Amino acid sequence: MDFHYNTWKTSSHVDEANCLDCHTEPGVKGFIDAKIRALTELVVHITGKYEVPIKSNIRVKDTQCLRCHPDAETIAD
Repeated sequence: MDFHYNTWKTSSHVDEANCLDCHTEPGVKGFIDAKIRALTELVVHITGKYEVPIKSNIRVKDTQCLRCHPDAETIAD
């Protein structure tokens, strides 16, 4: 997890985007999914039942990047 955080911290996104901007989908479904994930993380933190180092299983989908970078799709072509 440190690698991912440090990469974000030194990127151009640090002043523009927080974790949820990239790691949640828009709309009600994204909101609910984020709340469920946060509740799960809270329970894991309180119980101490997690592996160290913490493994990140949250992926950033292209559609999430395209919300802020709509022209990026044409750059890859």
